[in-house]
Amino acid sequence: MTRRVLFSIAGSVGDLFPLIPVMLRLLVQGNDVRAAVMPGSLGFHLRPLGIPVVPLGRGNEASALSTPGAVTTRFDGWASARRLADHLLGESLAESVVRLDEVVDCWGIDLIVSASFSPSSRIVARRRGLEHVDVSIYPKLARVMSTSGFGLRLRHRCIEQAGLPDDEIASPEATRLAWGQGPETVLLHDPAMLKHAEIPWWRHGYPEPVGLPYWGGPLHQQADVSSIDSWLSQVRSPTVLVTMGSFVGTGQIQAWRQLAEVLASLGVRGLLIGPRRAIAEAVADIAGDFQVAGFLPFAPLAGRVSAFIHHGGLGTTFAALRAGTPSIVRPVAFDQGFNARVVESAGAGIEVGIRHTLRQALEQVLTTSSYQETCASIAAQLIPADVATDRVTDRLVTGTRWAA
Repeated sequence: MTRRVLFSIAGSVGDLFPLIPVMLRLLVQGNDVRAAVMPGSLGFHLRPLGIPVVPLGRGNEASALSTPGAVTTRFDGWASARRLADHLLGESLAESVVRLDEVVDCWGIDLIVSASFSPSSRIVARRRGLEHVDVSIYPKLARVMSTSGFGLRLRHRCIEQAGLPDDEIASPEATRLAWGQGPETVLLHDPAMLKHAEIPWWRHGYPEPVGLPYWGGPLHQQADVSSIDSWLSQVRSPTVLVTMGSFVGTGQIQAWRQLAEVLASLGVRGLLIGPRRAIAEAVADIAGDFQVAGFLPFAPLAGRVSAFIHHGGLGTTFAALRAGTPSIVRPVAFDQGFNARVVESAGAGIEVGIRHTLRQALEQVLTTSSYQETCASIAAQLIPADVATDRVTDRLVTGTRWAA
């Protein structure tokens, strides 16, 4: 039986990419798949794949980067999550609900799949009695289920739109509407890593994580791939891949310069992936061996470098782990500090911060063989990406649950 499935995804490409393989698998099976996403970059990746896109939001999401307090590690990234939820998702919530109501009326949806930062789709599914599945890449958000004071503004707007009584603002139902967390959530993570996490997510009733699906995007210039391949083949010294993500990395130009200066001082080559023109300008006068490229899939590159320096986004973290490559994690916001601690606790890398400077972390990772050995061991334990895709697809099509 084919289904009409609407994916609702807000956030960065890190929220979108793990779900693209699931969308493509559903399409191959003959299902009708569409996506409600923030206009701009998320739709840019979906349209060439033949996935119809419904714009969701006001189109000003990039402005979040310049909003005071939006990109910060304060309160372990919770401050940035609250700012994103209350001042970006919350402000456009009512109109997003109206938009999705129109889509349901026009299309006749069988199933809504909601990513963490898509409260409007959870509200519409609840109000209209539609089948609904939450997916999440954020085990850290399990903590909001026991933190009644977090994100009250967004929760208030959610219960208002869902028609719940005002005194339900601190209830688990309001929390699930706002954050998409609860016992039914499909967690796109991996048991091999979560055993090192400080949050006992299973106490909140979460089932076993299904693993993280992988998509080989984003779209990229073939010239970049050829140039990087040639440069990587010229092995002269250790090479480090550096990225700071598609979202927060675009506003970190001074940080790119500081990173390049450390690499140059250690005689380490740097493959710098991100906003190409801005990075090239930032490092132009630094005497180092750098290759600068726009956003590329990390999988074919990860196994050809000695280490990753990155922000701690989940997709990048797993790209390094699957390649058996150690990470130096420099958190910037959101869940990145959590991911950095998990990596360090597992022995797969080092978090830059209170205990280690970037230089110290890089020197330690490049000269200590145990990091490579540990990463290789973890890589062998991770759920393969195609298996994770099968598990999520089965959950959506047949209701199969993967329990511990």
